[in-house]
Amino acid sequence: MYGVRVRGIVLLFALACAGCDPYHGFGCVAPESHPAVARARALTDAELEKVYDAWLATKDQYDTYGEAATLTGDDIPAAFKVLQADFVRMNGYVVLANCFDERVSLWFEPPAAAEPGITLSWAEPSTKDAYAEGSEVLWRYTVEQGASPSE
Repeated sequence: MYGVRVRGIVLLFALACAGCDPYHGFGCVAPESHPAVARARALTDAELEKVYDAWLATKDQYDTYGEAATLTGDDIPAAFKVLQADFVRMNGYVVLANCFDERVSLWFEPPAAAEPGITLSWAEPSTKDAYAEGSEVLWRYTVEQGASPSE
């Protein structure tokens, strides 16, 4: 009887895992193949510029290291809704997908930075570095696009 129960449990577990989505839920992963990476890459330059401008306009309104800096659900500013983000950290990044230690994120560099703009990053673990990330510049800020680089 014990063997039947064990086999039954193993079978149920195998069936449950067979339909698992590796990008959501327990044990999820956030590599370059994550759907959030494709969604971010599909954003137009106009959409990315609008998100960047909204980040510039609101980033100083939030406590950088406090609770108010992390926005979720209805608290996420309207300009960020196009990102379909899990949460927004107003101090410089937006998490598009959060899988424990792995994330798909957009990183914002202000106009005064050496390379201002928006960079997409994802988990790219290897045997040498379990926390390695891949990245791609999605959009670069230029003075012609808006505010002066001294902001």
